[in-house]
Amino acid sequence: MSGGQQPGQQPEQEPVQPGEPETPSQWSVEEWGSSPFGWFVGAGIGVLVAVLCFTPIWDEVAGRSTGRRAGFGALLGTIGPFGVAAIALAVAVVFVVVGVRKRRADDRG
Repeated sequence: MSGGQQPGQQPEQEPVQPGEPETPSQWSVEEWGSSPFGWFVGAGIGVLVAVLCFTPIWDEVAGRSTGRRAGFGALLGTIGPFGVAAIALAVAVVFVVVGVRKRRADDRG
């Protein structure tokens, strides 16, 4: 172990100097989910996936794929467009609920 670090301890992070951009390793856990709008964007992506299940794009993704996409295409084909859309909408609903709760918590405190 370098720097006298004990097992299980996190390495100390150097402070960010003024004018230097932060790196992802310097972000705190509290800041990671600080914006409720990220949850709403995730919900929008879930709705978009649900809508795309009923377009010609579905045939391209879940059709007879070969190569690296063959396993993923077979999985989507097995679940079917209604199943994939239902899962995407369920994820979207959860993301909206989390986003609303986060926004209400931000308004209170």
